[in-house]
Amino acid sequence: MHDLTELEIVTIMLALLYTFVVSWKPLLLYALENDIVKYTLYEVTAYNQRERAFLYSLHINNDKYIFVNGVTNEAAIPIYVIVKECCLELFEKDLYANNIDFTYIKSNILWDKPNSKLKSSGNKNSTPINSFYNSFKMKLWIEVKLKKHSMFSKIIIGKTYETKDLIAIKMSVGKKKCAVLVVGGEEGRDWMSPAIILNFIENILESKELINKLLEYCDFYFLPVFNADGYEYSLRKDKLWVKNRKVFFPKKMCNDRVAIGVNIDRNWFFNKASNLYAGERPISEEEPQALFRFMNNMANNLLMYINVRSFDRLITIPYGYTTEYSNNHLILMEILSATCDKLYNIHNATYFYGNTANILYNFSGNSADWVKEKFNIPIVMTVYLKFKDHLFPNETHIQPLTKQFTSIMVEILPVVNNIYGPLFSNHKSCFKFTNRFIIASLLLHTLINIH
Repeated sequence: MHDLTELEIVTIMLALLYTFVVSWKPLLLYALENDIVKYTLYEVTAYNQRERAFLYSLHINNDKYIFVNGVTNEAAIPIYVIVKECCLELFEKDLYANNIDFTYIKSNILWDKPNSKLKSSGNKNSTPINSFYNSFKMKLWIEVKLKKHSMFSKIIIGKTYETKDLIAIKMSVGKKKCAVLVVGGEEGRDWMSPAIILNFIENILESKELINKLLEYCDFYFLPVFNADGYEYSLRKDKLWVKNRKVFFPKKMCNDRVAIGVNIDRNWFFNKASNLYAGERPISEEEPQALFRFMNNMANNLLMYINVRSFDRLITIPYGYTTEYSNNHLILMEILSATCDKLYNIHNATYFYGNTANILYNFSGNSADWVKEKFNIPIVMTVYLKFKDHLFPNETHIQPLTKQFTSIMVEILPVVNNIYGPLFSNHKSCFKFTNRFIIASLLLHTLINIH
């Protein structure tokens, strides 16, 4: 037996290292892909303004607590809070001290299918119907549709902070008509709303019935992923990420950590908070600036603005920053009442509806309020979609939620077009009025003064 040479020692060490990596690689990849950090998911109920104010202070001042659907103003609408393992005792102590009711939902598991195997080279047969697309696959899908459908076109409305393209999709047949703008993906962690929008577009392209019901009377514009930087970061790095990816110079600090990102869903009005950062001034970020310019160019022709979000079952209308109602509040409530009845009858899905301030606690700075106040567009609403009791996104939920969103659009658009369409020079009537919408139409002339 001879002493090992330096080369032989190195060779043995490399072999051992290789064996270790091969043996442990699956576990390491699982840990990385699934972000193994222990959390607990709570369902919290706030019965009065004191409790809501306390929860809101936790929401904006502590990044260890993640309020998935914000703080609600209705006891019937639960508040879902994700808490990191390090802070469970403190969180529960605060809730007990303030006599706030809570229950545990599920421990450790935040997504049914974490990351959904999101790879650009994934299943060739995957479609928006069964997949959460990353930016690469989304662009490929758009290019395929551009070659196949003449009614389908794309518009690059601007760039994100990280210089990704903000891609809007236009769908139109025939002459120019009044416009409907649908925006999704405001929050990075909201994978569901872009998937619903892409699936909705796919359904329109493949259905002559939907084309006749929708595109014959309005031009549609879709911005599937408003917060493209945050969305991609959530898919690949941090599932719970909400903000964009802006890096501040000089550095900003938040809870003793370097702050990154702005809550662009709250960047439309000034709203100073801590963990919830709405920006240095209204529309300070690249993404809202691009959307503002895009809307400004079509404002006189814009019939509807719809912001699609997930993590709840709500349809809200302005305003969120004040308890005052918009100028056509009663008509909107009448339309939403009929729409939510239809959702329950067809899909057995119960949706809460009303003005934002009555449903969500201090949801100021949002785009719907800004669009209504600045452009006075007739129909402005935010639609929150969630599959049954499943809080977090799963690919199997895309299709049923798209069907619910389609029902919303098919129910609302004909009525809205008949009531408000005559205000636009390129109006084309949809359907005959029902009795109650004749009443709503008469109310219109005394409630609003538009354009």
